[in-house]
Amino acid sequence: MTPEEIQRTIDFIVQNLADSHVRMERLEKSQKQFERNHKRFDERQDRLVESQEATRRDLETLVAVTQDLVRVSRQTVRRVQDLESRE
Repeated sequence: MTPEEIQRTIDFIVQNLADSHVRMERLEKSQKQFERNHKRFDERQDRLVESQEATRRDLETLVAVTQDLVRVSRQTVRRVQDLESRE
């Protein structure tokens, strides 16, 4: 190999190493961004689950109150009917 060929080979290797380093830095940056996004996603998902559980508890309470109201309404209707039938 001539000295020029050796120099070109060395330059080629150095350039490839530099390009590889740049790609590795970009990959690491991308991975860190992915991890941040994943963490935010997990936090949002946790908040959503908590919100769903709170909504479920509220709905269960609403169902119980509605059932009580229906029961009271039926009793009231029966009492009114009893009173009307006495007349």
